[in-house]
Amino acid sequence: MKRETVVLLNVTMALVLVGVLMVYSAGTVQTYRTDEPTMGHHFGFLIGQLIRVAIGLAGLFIAANFDYHYFQKRSILGVLIGVMLTL
Repeated sequence: MKRETVVLLNVTMALVLVGVLMVYSAGTVQTYRTDEPTMGHHFGFLIGQLIRVAIGLAGLFIAANFDYHYFQKRSILGVLIGVMLTL
């Protein structure tokens, strides 16, 4: 991999890790405050976030291995669909 790609991947993983730690911290405080466990235990928010991280990482690696020229040819259609969805 190129050096720029490795740097970008490391920065992305660091941000994901910080986000997971924040969700863990806030979720733990929330469950202790309400005395009502989420998903059956006090790590419910963390488990939910880790599931989302796994789905996101799978999407990241699929998109990273996809030829971007395919999207370049269909960019106008993508922009039009995006504008229509925002209306």
